[in-house]
Amino acid sequence: VSLSSGAASYNFSDSAVKSYGDDAVKDLGGGYFGMYAGDADNNGIINTFDYKAVNDNLNKTGYEKADTDFSGIVTESDFQKSETNLFKTSKVPR
Repeated sequence: VSLSSGAASYNFSDSAVKSYGDDAVKDLGGGYFGMYAGDADNNGIINTFDYKAVNDNLNKTGYEKADTDFSGIVTESDFQKSETNLFKTSKVPR
């Protein structure tokens, strides 16, 4: 999904495999699926290296990979998304 022209949305409701395989999404119920947040270093798996990526980018604003809660600024709260989804596969293309 390109973000070059502004905000974007993506409909996960069709299928679990619509986003790089069914192990890359969480079933939210009711036919809806969402991607795991927390891969702050974009290496394809959420692990302890993501804590360093968040720490290295603290207080940066805008579209930052380390902004795992999508608030627009990298803060201490971004560590929580990595911790919650630890060892999940993100499978986001690089």
